[in-house]
Formats: sequence, structure tokens, C-alpha cells
Amino acid sequence: MSTIYSPSTADSSWLSIVQHKASSIRYGVVQVVIHDGKVTVIEVTEKTRLDSPTPRPKR
Repeated sequence: MSTIYSPSTADSSWLSIVQHKASSIRYGVVQVVIHDGKVTVIEVTEKTRLDSPTPRPKR
């Protein structure tokens, strides 16, 4: 899911957007893309961690 922000919103509040995205995921990446010195894209990749099975003893 992506949200498009107006240029005035992107210029003034990109840091708060990044903080919100970072606090809303448990595991993942928040990536900030900069073009010509301005933040143009904020991408979020969320990962789902599965419990690892209990290791079996070697025979």
C-alpha cells in the first residue's frame, strides 16, 4: 500500500512520516529516497518473522 503526499506535505513533514512508518512496523526497513537534495519517496518493507523450530539433537 502506498500513500502519495503533496509536495508541500513532503517538504515539511517527511521526518514525521518516517517516524510514524518506523514505529508502525515490528520488523522491516524504512527507506528514504532523495532526489536533487529532496526526499521524494519513503518506502516501507515489513517482514514477518516465524518462530524457528527447536533444533533436533544430532545422532
